[in-house]
Amino acid sequence: MSPPKEVALLGPEGTHTERALEALTDLLPRGAPRRYLFPVAEVFEYVSTHPEALGVVPVEDSVEGEVPFVLDLLRRYHGLRVLREIRMPVVHHLLARHGELGKIRVVASHHQALSHCRRYLRENLPHAELREMPSTAAAAALAASDPSVAA
Repeated sequence: MSPPKEVALLGPEGTHTERALEALTDLLPRGAPRRYLFPVAEVFEYVSTHPEALGVVPVEDSVEGEVPFVLDLLRRYHGLRVLREIRMPVVHHLLARHGELGKIRVVASHHQALSHCRRYLRENLPHAELREMPSTAAAAALAASDPSVAA
C-alpha cells in the first residue's frame, strides 16, 4: 500500500473526527488535502474508489458504545482495512449567542452528543426542544445564526 495522499473524513469542518486527525500526522504528508463528506457512508465509498485516500470515521463512544452503521460499512467494504484506532476524550460545551439559559428554546446537536448530555439538558433546560443535526459543527452554525438555539 502506498502512503495516502489525501484524507476523507466525516464533515463538515470542526467535527470530533477532524480532531482525531491530530493523531494521524505520521500517516499523511504535511498539508494533505481533506475531503469532508457526509454521511459517513460517503467516506467509505470515496476511500474504496480512491486508493490514495485515507478515511477517518467514528467507530464507538464511551456512552452509546459502537456506532452500528459504521461497523456495517466496515463489513460491506471488505477491501478496506483499519490502520489505527484512536481514543480521544470528548468534552461537550453548550454554546449560544447569549448567556441566558431561559432564552434557549432549542438545543441542536448530533444525536450522540444529545445522548451524552441528556441528563444535564433535562435538569437545566427542561423546556428546550432537542433537535438532532447531522453533526455538532452543523449545530454550532445554526446556533450562531439563531439566538433561540444553543448547540
